[in-house]
Formats: sequence, C-alpha cells, structure tokens
Amino acid sequence: MFFELHSGGERAVLVQIAIDGGANEPDLGEFIELVRSAGGEPAAVVRGSRRSPTAKYFVGEGKLEEIAEEVANTEAELVVFNHA
Repeated sequence: MFFELHSGGERAVLVQIAIDGGANEPDLGEFIELVRSAGGEPAAVVRGSRRSPTAKYFVGEGKLEEIAEEVANTEAELVVFNHA
C-alpha cells in the first residue's frame, strides 16, 4: 500500500479582515509566517475591513471578487482568512 505524502508549497492568497473598526488588527507578518509554517506559499495578500461578517461569504461581494481575481492571477490553490 502506498501513500502520497503532501509536500506543501501550495500557493495561497491570504485574506486579512479587520472586523468592527480593527482595533485589534492582527499582525500581517505573523499571519504570513503562520501560513509558511503550515507549508503554504503566500502569493498575494488581500486586506479589508467590515463592521460585521456577512453570513454568505464572510466578506462583501466586492471583496469576494477581489479575492477571486487574486486567486486567478496567482493560480493559488488555497485561500486563508485571518480576522480580528
């Protein structure tokens, strides 16, 4: 029986959203390092803020389109969200 081992290195779009004014805005550098330590390869960063998350997508439709555009441009295999 053979197992395929994951080698990491997935291109990732990082999405950092500050919720309700972003008083506790997370550190972007730490976010990037966490993704790298999990085997991701940050390809792009999308930042934004919202008063509150939307039920359907967490972000608004405009930000969702921006994320989709970055995924297409970078050929990312993964989208990782960080919020505070």
